[in-house]
Amino acid sequence: MDEPTPCRGGDIGRLAEGGRATSNGGIGTPALALSALAVSTLAVIWQCKKPYRKWAWVALGLSMVTSLGCGIGYYVSENPYPAENRIDDVLGEIEPIVLAEREPLTAEISPDGQWLIAVMEHEQRFREWIAIDLVHNVEHVLATRDGGSSGLVWLDNQHAVMTMGGGLSMLRVPDLNRWHLTDLRSPSSAPVTDLGILWKADYLYVVEGEFSSGYAVFSVDEDLPYYVSMSTVWRTQEDVETALAGIPHTIIQAGRSFDPDARYYSPDGRYYVTDRPFGEPGTLMTYNQEAMFDAATEKEVAHAYKYYWSTYFLGWAYDSSGAYFMFQPRGVDADVLHPRHPIYKLLVPGATPRGTPVPASTPTPSGESRAPGSGYIGRSADGRKAETRGGVGMLAAVLPLLATPALAVVWYRRKESRRGWVWVALTLAVGTGLGCGIGYNVPANPYPGENRLDDVLGEVEPIVLAEREPMAASLSPDGKWMLVLIRETGPVLAIDLEHNQEYEILSDGGTTARWLDDNHAFLRRGIILRVPDIEMWQVERLSFPDPAPTDIDVLRDAKFVYVLVGWPSSVPVLVTADPSVPYEVAVNWSVEEVEAHLAGIPHTIIQAGGLLFDYNSRHYSPDGQYYVAPRPVNVPGDSLDYPLIAMFDAATEKEVAHAFKWGWHGDFRGWAYDNSGAYFIYKPWGVDADVLHPRHPIYKLLVPGATPRGTPVPVSTPTPSSEGRVPGTGQLQPVAYRPAPVAQSGEQGWYVDDVSVFDAASSPYIFYDDFDRPDSSDLGPAWVEEAGNWNITSGQLHCPVTQSGCRVATTESFGDTAFVIETRLRATGNFITPWKLKWFEGDTGYYVWYWPYYLFQPPPPIPTGKEDAQPLSPGPRAATLSLVRMSGGQFEVLDQTGVPSWVQDPTAWRTLKVVREASTGLIEVYADEGSGYPDTPLLQATDSTFPQLRRLGWWAGGGPGHFYVDWVTVTPGGAP
Repeated sequence: MDEPTPCRGGDIGRLAEGGRATSNGGIGTPALALSALAVSTLAVIWQCKKPYRKWAWVALGLSMVTSLGCGIGYYVSENPYPAENRIDDVLGEIEPIVLAEREPLTAEISPDGQWLIAVMEHEQRFREWIAIDLVHNVEHVLATRDGGSSGLVWLDNQHAVMTMGGGLSMLRVPDLNRWHLTDLRSPSSAPVTDLGILWKADYLYVVEGEFSSGYAVFSVDEDLPYYVSMSTVWRTQEDVETALAGIPHTIIQAGRSFDPDARYYSPDGRYYVTDRPFGEPGTLMTYNQEAMFDAATEKEVAHAYKYYWSTYFLGWAYDSSGAYFMFQPRGVDADVLHPRHPIYKLLVPGATPRGTPVPASTPTPSGESRAPGSGYIGRSADGRKAETRGGVGMLAAVLPLLATPALAVVWYRRKESRRGWVWVALTLAVGTGLGCGIGYNVPANPYPGENRLDDVLGEVEPIVLAEREPMAASLSPDGKWMLVLIRETGPVLAIDLEHNQEYEILSDGGTTARWLDDNHAFLRRGIILRVPDIEMWQVERLSFPDPAPTDIDVLRDAKFVYVLVGWPSSVPVLVTADPSVPYEVAVNWSVEEVEAHLAGIPHTIIQAGGLLFDYNSRHYSPDGQYYVAPRPVNVPGDSLDYPLIAMFDAATEKEVAHAFKWGWHGDFRGWAYDNSGAYFIYKPWGVDADVLHPRHPIYKLLVPGATPRGTPVPVSTPTPSSEGRVPGTGQLQPVAYRPAPVAQSGEQGWYVDDVSVFDAASSPYIFYDDFDRPDSSDLGPAWVEEAGNWNITSGQLHCPVTQSGCRVATTESFGDTAFVIETRLRATGNFITPWKLKWFEGDTGYYVWYWPYYLFQPPPPIPTGKEDAQPLSPGPRAATLSLVRMSGGQFEVLDQTGVPSWVQDPTAWRTLKVVREASTGLIEVYADEGSGYPDTPLLQATDSTFPQLRRLGWWAGGGPGHFYVDWVTVTPGGAP
């Protein structure tokens, strides 16, 4: 008699896919371990005294029987996956979607039934996210990561929010575009309307219970990659509805449960899913589980029941051909014993089976991509799968067991002459076990792991890989040359990035370096390098612990002097790029004293110590089309967000490329000379990280569309001697170079970096201060602290802003009537600090006033100061910039405008220019947001009430917050 067809009605105890249970392919690890114990016991039986020898034989017999039993039992045991795949009671027909072999953990189907997202967990640490196109029956791998949560909520038919590695990402189907979401972290004291930039969204989704203890707000707009957790602000749905009144939105309750009394109809209305009782063998109880019914006749037409498991209804197929279910075990410890939850489709009568979805053959987008890219996660830079190790190997656990019987014999035979040999056996066994364990834990070749990039969007190409053992790298200011230190002792490489060639300039005696300008670098060993002719000469070190001003006379014949602060010495070091002045002068002076003694000599001060990357700034490419900046990334296995550096399009603000390596810093070294990409050296985190991983690979992250050039080619021609002092013929250009500002300390406050005022006629500075001097509470003689606690922090003027405000002004009052004030500034904090740029005397003058109105809904009006005049207001969801005249304590708004683009990134750097014409009294205010000043000013007014510049200063208040200003200039004339 023929057997029933698998997976049809009445087929009990068969696999859902109709296959036979498979057996394990060999004797398991327990059999090997216990056999090893038996061999060890047999080896020491002969050493036992006769009274104890019989017990040794008993131990041998027990270990062998146990070993054989475990081995045979392991050999014939059924693979656990088919048991989890098995469906015990099937009516109708089912087909597998994701079987237990894939170790599915959770899954959700889109509201329209066209897409299914599932998360697989391998060995309880390695997770894989897949998206199944149910229309075309194709499976796409979204990402693979170590660890992380598996939260997943569909917002609509095309967008889902996923927890990946602890952070949140938005997925859009069917183009599989995915982008990272940043938490705006709304404070608990904020009003219920404080959603920041999300007010700009056309539609909002509010998810309850999945990504926070309360409500979290999302937008599916790719240009608004943010979300806000309102768990401490909104308590009920009434709170949500009140706050979002007038704004289109949807409230989604995550973790929706199946209502056993409800009927879940297919899209065509012909069938529905609801609960009905099922009985299980060996129990008198019944359990309600889902089954499928005909809507017209109310008769049951299909079900799929698995004893001791629950069915979790995912949803109906888009074409009404069936319903999708995930099977999950019942019981307190069920998920521990059975963490694999297979997914099936229960077909309606007459539906055509389509089979398990087919994996897509085309590459899928990167794990954090904003556009379909060629990146990959968990793979090496050349596309090979990353090598992983799971900890101390199995041999480390097995081989020490060999020593257990020997240790027992040591105790029994402690007075016998042969016990020394037993100790030898014990030591060998333990040593071998530890050796094998350590050997298994440490990869034979550590370089692939150090070269590996775990999350890549866009394209990278290697410059110097870990095999060469790079330690440090520095890029010339123009991005044409790179110096690389190989190991701590050399060699040193000079890489011509323009021609993609590599030179070895020092074969040993390795040293780090700092670039002085585009063509000259100073090596710590006291060597000056000049490119592109690669001439080098040794300089003589002159040190003056108690120097006099005349001690630097040896440098006065040079055309230009460079002052290195913080490197290579704790005191300033003065060098030149002139081979006829081959000296290095170390002086125990402050930076102010250096400036005073170098008066009349062209020079620049290079803050060589500290970080070169400012985590509060954007670092633009030479053409201004792209910039690199940090964004928060959640590293797998860690609950914290880390500021990792990515590349963005300056026009659209969209992320276009990144290359992240978990547990490592991708240290930005600078932009390529031709705007084709940015250079990064990867260094591990941790106190002892450099000891474990002293090789720091260097990569170039390409801009979209850039042509890869490959690894630089070594030049075989002889390179100049490291000790040569040939002057060379290269023309020296005194290029003033200052590295990017160092990262801020994180203190709340208001910062000013550079201030410059130019005279109209002769163009000398009327006033200049870039604040590039050591941290201090002394602002210098040029400034008067009028309110607040001002200081110099990280080369910037700073004041911790409070409600009482901070005021500072120049000591001198300037009489110029035609000038241009230019400044670069920023504000930060929970409530972005309002600020004023002022030119005034006493309580009379002018100022540019910024108010971050996006905090309010709608913004309060600002009075114009005129009777019967309507208040000026830029409207809701906008920040406000005003040009104001102050006289006798009364202010009047001369012009005002909304700056809604500032709301998108309220803490970004802003560059302002105030133009004052003497003849007409015209005042114009321009703003450069990254692409230069526009032709049309933001603000303008004609007013000659106060013609002179007088004092220059700033006010900031309404804190707590931060404020930074990069530079300010004043020149006469019209619009730029």
